[in-house]
Amino acid sequence: MLVFTGVLVLFILLAIFFRKQFKLYLIRMKYGKYSYQFVKQFKKYANKSPFPYCFKDDILPYLRLSISKRDTAELLKSDHDLLFENIPILTPVQSIINHYGNPDCFNVFMLKGLELRVFGYNRFLFGNQVKVAFFIVGNVFIMGEYIVDDLSGINLEEIVGHIVKMAKTVSKNETLHFMINGQNENSVLFYENGFSLLIRYQNRNDEILRNMME
Repeated sequence: MLVFTGVLVLFILLAIFFRKQFKLYLIRMKYGKYSYQFVKQFKKYANKSPFPYCFKDDILPYLRLSISKRDTAELLKSDHDLLFENIPILTPVQSIINHYGNPDCFNVFMLKGLELRVFGYNRFLFGNQVKVAFFIVGNVFIMGEYIVDDLSGINLEEIVGHIVKMAKTVSKNETLHFMINGQNENSVLFYENGFSLLIRYQNRNDEILRNMME
């Protein structure tokens, strides 16, 4: 009887001491570590994300750049399909993880009841260090970005050359601000603000993404 009581007391003490870890374990088992529920609970306990951030900006103004910068951009057309990393829109996220591995950075947001996740990978592209970001809703890929956080020593004209060459079009925009519309209803927004560079690939008719931006 004494042994049973001692074991029970030990179990209760362990349950109290490791209750946070146990709750996180259960959430992770149910939703996965790359989920809003897991990250939210981890932040509650540790006051930080379990993953490095891809960006810390308010996500809505960031997403709305596609709308706010569209009207002032030079509009180009391509007779070819535009693909981010040669990956079609609506590709399952697991296929991306299988190909690229675990992300170097990760963000997750809840917008209008929908979970928006960002898987980021550090790569060397266009002769520069670039962040490759995949935006995921409903476990499928909906938008992709190339992000350069520091423009010092960056040859923007050379990067423009890579982008327009891949799209098989031509830009004479001296402000380096343009949008390319592809045959497959995908668009590429090229935008630099003097400090950073954003190259965003998205489907022009994506209702889910459009509703998130409103």
